[in-house]
Amino acid sequence: DIFTRLRTRATGRQENILSDDKEIELGLASIFIDTGEWEKFDELQLERPLFSGVETCLCLSIRYFRELTGAEKILPKHSILLGKAFNWAALALEGCGGTNASCLSQLAH
Repeated sequence: DIFTRLRTRATGRQENILSDDKEIELGLASIFIDTGEWEKFDELQLERPLFSGVETCLCLSIRYFRELTGAEKILPKHSILLGKAFNWAALALEGCGGTNASCLSQLAH
């Protein structure tokens, strides 16, 4: 797909290597959220300081919330996902100064 090709170009033609391009990595993250590929999402390591910012925090919150809502049965282990979803949503809201509608909406979930 296009993001994989962009990432390969950004890493000097090396395949399956994390790039330092935030937009490419967030694009891949969005695909992995839509397809429910949580392990691939986690391999992106978006928590790295290189990718800090409101968009990254919001993306991480959405990732954990989507995995939680996709669970057929809510088990005690899912409380970790809920905690991570709220944590990243709160960080996104704090980062935007409370003025971003997407951040407010994510925290309201």
